Amino acid sequence: MNLDSYRLILDKLQGFMRKYYLRQLLQGLLIFIFGAGLLLLAVTGLEYLLWMDRSARTVFFWLAVLLGALVIVRTLVIPALRLFRIRDGITLKQGSRLIGKHFPEVGDRLLNLLELAEQPDQTELLLASIQQRSEQLRNVPFARAISMKTAWKYGRLALIPVAVVGLLLLAGKGREMYDSYDRVVNYRTAFERPAPFQFIVINQDLSVLENQAFTLKVKTSGEVQPERLNIWMEGSSFEMSDKLTHYEYTFRPPLESLEFEIEASGVRSPTYELEVLKVPLIDRFQMVLDFPGYLERPKQTIKGTGNVTVPEGTTILWEIRAVHTSQVTYRDSDTILSSTASDGDFRFGLQAYTDKAYSISTSNEALKDFESLRYGIEVIRDEVPKIAVQMARDSLNPNLAYFAGELADDYGLKDLRVAVWETGREQQKTYIELPVTGDLYHTFYYTFPSGLELEAGKEYSVQFEVTDNDGLRGGKRAKSNVFGLRQLDGEELRTESLKYQRSVLGGMNRAREEQEKIRQGLEEFQRMQKEGDEMNFNDLQRLEENINRQLRQEELMKKFSKELKETMEDDPEDDAFKKILEERLERQEAQARKNEELMKQMKEVLDKLDKEELQERMDELGKQQSSNERSLEQ
Repeated sequence: MNLDSYRLILDKLQGFMRKYYLRQLLQGLLIFIFGAGLLLLAVTGLEYLLWMDRSARTVFFWLAVLLGALVIVRTLVIPALRLFRIRDGITLKQGSRLIGKHFPEVGDRLLNLLELAEQPDQTELLLASIQQRSEQLRNVPFARAISMKTAWKYGRLALIPVAVVGLLLLAGKGREMYDSYDRVVNYRTAFERPAPFQFIVINQDLSVLENQAFTLKVKTSGEVQPERLNIWMEGSSFEMSDKLTHYEYTFRPPLESLEFEIEASGVRSPTYELEVLKVPLIDRFQMVLDFPGYLERPKQTIKGTGNVTVPEGTTILWEIRAVHTSQVTYRDSDTILSSTASDGDFRFGLQAYTDKAYSISTSNEALKDFESLRYGIEVIRDEVPKIAVQMARDSLNPNLAYFAGELADDYGLKDLRVAVWETGREQQKTYIELPVTGDLYHTFYYTFPSGLELEAGKEYSVQFEVTDNDGLRGGKRAKSNVFGLRQLDGEELRTESLKYQRSVLGGMNRAREEQEKIRQGLEEFQRMQKEGDEMNFNDLQRLEENINRQLRQEELMKKFSKELKETMEDDPEDDAFKKILEERLERQEAQARKNEELMKQMKEVLDKLDKEELQERMDELGKQQSSNERSLEQ
């Protein structure tokens, strides 16, 4: 007979039993969470409140482990074994009774079906009865007899320890509870009961430069406020200053890196380290100045300062000795130079052409550009040479000109030349080199047109050019004013000579008229003497003044006579009038010398106040003046 319906009933009954064990497993898990949470809270809470010693923590730890293991076995392990049929659970008949209780229409029918199936004599009638009863129970959902909602009711219990933990976290006690748990788990480790206060270092950075003071600031936080704080370092204790809101201790330089602890009421802080940073410092500073070669100056060393005044083009080499320094840097507006060295000696250089404001800074691994020293370089430019020239024309020979010049330069002169060209033809210059020393100052003379072959009757331009010894630019050139000169031909020279002679004769005529006035004055004094009038002091002063005027006129007459003779000597014509005039000029010069000598004698007599001798000299002078006047008129 076909028993498929009965086998279906058995499968549905097995599904009911699996769901039954799953509900037990879920219930066990929620119960375990509840029990384990309470156990954990109880143990950590006791440790937090009591701060138990190592032996007590050992007992509590293993007791918690034992209870936890029992809970796990009871709530999780056994249901799991029954689920996987590793361990016997409820029987089919027990399951059928549970189903019968849930479904009233089933009642004991499922249990009776199972009992019929267990009958040893399986007759046709019995099998038919089993099949019929199985068909009646076929549509009953056995699994619905197990409600999972019953298991989720235990979730409320599991939320209790979770809620307690959340409240502890919100109250800020999470760290303390975790520390208590850690002490219970690590029951073999000895833990020291925490102090009633904590040390808080206010300083954000525990580092300081070796040449600076450092003030450590500390405050405490906790239920108890200690009366005083001490700092321990290198085996010694020092009391910290109470500043009401915090405590302070100042480390005085020079400093070295060190470790320290804070102590109060027998409680010590962890070990802190004060890091002392080595300062990069310049120990020696000097500059070596290498001047341009054309200056011919030896190298110069400047020590202790970076301010310097140098000629343009000077090469400056910085030599710096620094301690605790890995790099020295030079900076100006457009240049950065760096020097690194392991032995502390740094070098770098540049050539100076313009004024510069610059800085020198030092760096090491801890400090960048720590010491920045500011200096300046003043550059003296090589100035353009100076030239000043004056010209004088030869009065007797207008084709000759005399030039006198002065040259000056800040570092030295190189060469001098005179450029001559026909006016209007500047491109066709002729140059004559003139000797010049390499000194800073030089005077020179030049007679035009020495060294030149010029054509008479043409205009010429003359200019002087000087070059200095500027080695950077190949020498700078300066030029004088341009002088215009004309080379006169024969007729022009004669005309100029006649003009000069006329001017000399005019000067002699004016001198003659002046002498006439002097002669009249002397005659007046001579008359006063003959009449026996006494001369007072003013009369004597006037007489001495007249004598001095006569001396000056004699000098002037000699000069005119000499110049007139010279012009006549240059005159190529040779006639009788020229010879007569030359003879008279010679006599005039001789007479002028006699008059000059006589005037000097009169001054000596006047000083002696010898009236008779003075009268004698005046008579003699009167005769000579009359003769001299006739000679001048001729």
